[in-house]
Amino acid sequence: MQIDRVRSHFVLGTLILIYLALFWETLSRMVGVWSGDGTFQYAFFILPISVFLIYLRRTVTQGLSFHVSGYGALLVLVFSLMWAVGTIIGVQLVQQFSVIALLPALVLTVYGTSVFRALIFPLLYLFFGFPWPVAHVTTILQHITAAMSVWLLQHTGYVAYLHGVLIETEVATWHVADACSGIKFFLASLALGALYANLFYTSWRRRAAFMVAAFVVPIVANSLRVYFTVVIGEVFGVEYASGTDHLIFGWQFFGTVLVLLFGAGWFWRESPLEFATVQFPVYFGRRSSILKALPLGAVFLLCGPGMIWLSTYAAKSPATRPMINTKFDGWHVLLTQANPLGARFKRPDQVVMSTYGDGVINVNLVAVDYAGRPMHDHKLFMIGNRRYDSTQWSVQQRSHDALSGIPIPYSVHQTWLISSNAHRLMWYWYEVNGVSASGLIAVKLLQLENFVLGKPIVTRLIILSAPVRADSKSAEAALLAFTKAYWAGNHSGTAYPSQGLSG
Repeated sequence: MQIDRVRSHFVLGTLILIYLALFWETLSRMVGVWSGDGTFQYAFFILPISVFLIYLRRTVTQGLSFHVSGYGALLVLVFSLMWAVGTIIGVQLVQQFSVIALLPALVLTVYGTSVFRALIFPLLYLFFGFPWPVAHVTTILQHITAAMSVWLLQHTGYVAYLHGVLIETEVATWHVADACSGIKFFLASLALGALYANLFYTSWRRRAAFMVAAFVVPIVANSLRVYFTVVIGEVFGVEYASGTDHLIFGWQFFGTVLVLLFGAGWFWRESPLEFATVQFPVYFGRRSSILKALPLGAVFLLCGPGMIWLSTYAAKSPATRPMINTKFDGWHVLLTQANPLGARFKRPDQVVMSTYGDGVINVNLVAVDYAGRPMHDHKLFMIGNRRYDSTQWSVQQRSHDALSGIPIPYSVHQTWLISSNAHRLMWYWYEVNGVSASGLIAVKLLQLENFVLGKPIVTRLIILSAPVRADSKSAEAALLAFTKAYWAGNHSGTAYPSQGLSG
């Protein structure tokens, strides 16, 4: 039996080595996210904690049946192909989720369902290392923190007014920035809370109650931290509530809150699970069955990366880059390299930035092409690319459905932008191989469709903007007229749906 156990461990170890070799690039990028802005720095501890929890359960796994699981092998195939889809459409979140999910799937494949159930918490705990998209959560926490802090200030005798995420007091105006939202503490509290609940509680009610506390306490604590920061600034001066002292106070405060949370939970602790007291008859499948997991798991691991490699190798021609026609009837070029909105894109295959006029009003065009399958540093949707400079322009209003009554062959997004001395109306839309896409998900689906069909992929973003004068209708009419001209210049032979158009 000991030999069979060693064989199982050998198979899993070999599969993990293959896994590391195939998905090293994705794993390294995920580690780069952990070490980036600090939001996910706690994730460096997730894998060691998971391994430690597995070690604690070593006695119970020795008494469970080991057998190769076909369900686990199927999951390996599914997550390997999911990684391939994420690679094709250039979405790192899909890739990173898949590489994390592959580890529990490999354990299930090699050891079977009994062992997987015994190890389910440490295996699922690995997902705390996934860099979840938390931008919207951060915004929500900012507003909750600002609102609770102002409520506390007003009820403790201070004059305070709330303007979004700005807190105005008699001394200064305080900005609850992204870093002040408490998102780092919130995520770390959930991860540590789940660990604490698993180690010290056995009933689901107590575990659920403690997780609710781990969810609520960091939100309340962060509001108190901002409240005390403002009070320190009001009483002793703004210089004492900012800089290094501000950071040190924040970490000390959060550390104290965690100690108090865990201390309070200690009084309701239950006897920990005695893993060593439960023993079952040891059962192993045939030795040949155990060794089957190695080629089976290896082949399924290779399916996703193999599909990417074969598609690249079998490509008959590089992705074509049809030039954007920049000559439009009724419009003439006034300026080239004109970029009034401050749009910026990294490494595009083609970019046009020009201002056109029809003798009445000017329209600026920004057209950007990315050719080929989306790559990590070569795709339209990536950090650093922007339609406008948010430090110079602020959004006054967004609209998408407002254009639904106009027969435009594009899914157009409309945004009203305002700066200190200007007001512009912006239209923008996406195209994949000339087909309009309404947004990120639609673009990714079109990219995947063209990849499966073996077609070269060209992803395009068109941004139009016009100055808003006393009558905003003139800007809308100008963009509508220019859209007609753009269609005629870049979709020859295809009729434009001109019924009811004006301008």
